[in-house]
Amino acid sequence: TLNFDVSGRVLIDSLTPLDAGTVQLLKRDIANDSLHLFSETNADAAGNYSFANIPPGIFYLKALLDSTSAYFGNYLPTYYRSDLLWYEANTINQCDTNQFYRNIFLVHTDSFAGGGDVFKLAGIVHWADATADPVANMDLLLTDANGHFFRHAKTGGDGRFEFENLPPGDHAIFVDWWNSQVDNALPPVVPLAGDVTANFLLHSDRLEVTGVVSGAAELEMEASLQVFPNPSRGVLQVEMSNRTSGEKAEVQVADLLGNVLRREKVAGERVSLRLEELAAGVYFITWKSERGEVSAKWVKK
Repeated sequence: TLNFDVSGRVLIDSLTPLDAGTVQLLKRDIANDSLHLFSETNADAAGNYSFANIPPGIFYLKALLDSTSAYFGNYLPTYYRSDLLWYEANTINQCDTNQFYRNIFLVHTDSFAGGGDVFKLAGIVHWADATADPVANMDLLLTDANGHFFRHAKTGGDGRFEFENLPPGDHAIFVDWWNSQVDNALPPVVPLAGDVTANFLLHSDRLEVTGVVSGAAELEMEASLQVFPNPSRGVLQVEMSNRTSGEKAEVQVADLLGNVLRREKVAGERVSLRLEELAAGVYFITWKSERGEVSAKWVKK
């Protein structure tokens, strides 16, 4: 038989093991050009892990820290040997001469020690296709202003994610997304000078930032924007419940490529739009005012 075993340790440094975490064994399916989770095991208190009787093929190893670990938040999920992106990671297979001591050295996040102003970056990711569904369970890595990776987040079922305690400056977001063609050649960059909420679209080959909301006023606007009925056949209401008296505002309708298809001035808290002429699909409704701008997704039946 060509089945094989793999074992090793998950290490903080050459002497210190990870105290609590798991190791994933990922299998590469050459026929379908896909990657999927094959097996998973807990690392013991000494950081040891092992997989036995693995069938022939190409595999990846990835270590994840448990939230109970003393090192959680200070180290990033890491592939064997010490890579952060799946397409840059070392592979293993049944022809390896040494199947043991496949140690995984976790990547540290010490590029920012804290102090001074700190901010939050929150966002939501949708597919850049006709559905515009939220992208769930996608790993995101954040770099600091010097290009060092120092934060990790995963999108939830609603496509939302959050990074906290960030220093000011320009932060790039990298995607670690199995089975995608995203190579992070041009990662989206979000400037931080305060708390920020941003909208993103995931294309087949890249992640794109399509709108940024910053500051307390705009965050309040985001919570107050209502688009209904949603979906609809073309008649809809756009409402900003906390619009201030005398505030100049405009509502824009844009497609997934960002092309503005309609502009309407707003005199009150609500405007009615008739968009029957638009093709069925997904659009973004944006409320723009002196306080800033916020967007919501609308589906045309």
